[in-house]
Amino acid sequence: MLADRVILFGDYRFLKTSLPFRWYASYERQWLKKADTIGGLAAKLGLPAAALEDTIARWNGFCAQGRDEDFRRGENGWEDYKAHGPENRLKPIDKPPYIGMTMNRSILGTKGGARTNERAQVLRPDGSIIPGLYAAGLAMANPIGTRAVGAGTTLGPNMTWGFIAAETILHQNR
Repeated sequence: MLADRVILFGDYRFLKTSLPFRWYASYERQWLKKADTIGGLAAKLGLPAAALEDTIARWNGFCAQGRDEDFRRGENGWEDYKAHGPENRLKPIDKPPYIGMTMNRSILGTKGGARTNERAQVLRPDGSIIPGLYAAGLAMANPIGTRAVGAGTTLGPNMTWGFIAAETILHQNR
């Protein structure tokens, strides 16, 4: 499978409504690859055509049965709500244009943010503490770097740093 290398879009309308995709399209031209055939898209993405065709055929099979065997999509009612009904849960990739992109972008997390110490206290550029100012989550310099590996990646650090900030405030006010 090629899931670790590319993202494929089965519905081009998504690209027009998704703010991050519209932003990237204005920032860097040609980052999305488009072709009238799966083989043509594979060539533009630098992938073996047979592997991409097999991956899409596998996905389309999951769509036909209503359940993704690899990632368990299509199994619960929450997906019905998010997709506006069960008929929209899994959509086949079966109509041109075929659109894809290499997975080398991240829109989660922050690149900057306030620098903090181990107690979530915000620091001045010289390293001294700014009294009464705390930061947690995406308001602070990202503790895991400038990228996040996927949706939900920031939840753990956000909750942890919020807890640390709250504990620091409680201890200072005792």
